[in-house]
Amino acid sequence: QLPPISVYADDAVLFFRPTAGEASTIKGLLTLFGEATGLKTNFCKSTITPIQCNDQQRAMVEAILSCRVEDFPITYQGLPLGTRKPTKAEVQPILDKLAKKVAGWKPKMLSIDGRLCLIKSMLMALPVHYMSVLQLPRWAIKDIERKCRGFLWKGQEEVSGGHCLVSWRKVCSPVEKGGFGVKDMNFFGRALRLKWHAKSLE
Repeated sequence: QLPPISVYADDAVLFFRPTAGEASTIKGLLTLFGEATGLKTNFCKSTITPIQCNDQQRAMVEAILSCRVEDFPITYQGLPLGTRKPTKAEVQPILDKLAKKVAGWKPKMLSIDGRLCLIKSMLMALPVHYMSVLQLPRWAIKDIERKCRGFLWKGQEEVSGGHCLVSWRKVCSPVEKGGFGVKDMNFFGRALRLKWHAKSLE
């Protein structure tokens, strides 16, 4: 039986049991693939992340594959992966990227419709990659909503309640129901992650 393979962009993740036989099979498959296609695996740049392996198994797999061992937590495709919930320091780069994006615009030259368009097409798109795999903490969702609210009504990072013409709940309501059509971050994240439940049922 071949090992499960997860492919994303030009990366591949292979899952296998920590035995000499399976490790050797992986090494053979990757070597054969490189000879057949010219796309050779750089084992020096590859990593092994053990899950419930003892020291002997780790050392054996490392010796066969000639890869370095990297324990959880790790960062893969920009996402923090581990056996615990992501820390604030691991989530903060997403919020910093959003703040930097807003700072680079000239909101005073935009109408509310223009700012709303940027929120929908740009700001709400930034955390999609993260939310499709992991759940954003509630504090992070509130921070994103605060930045979007400030940008929409005043073209700045924060705004007091008196400057908000309608509630944020109304802003996140569908256009056909009188809202602005901005995605609710909490519900949107849940919808993105439902695909994993659907795949597990296949």
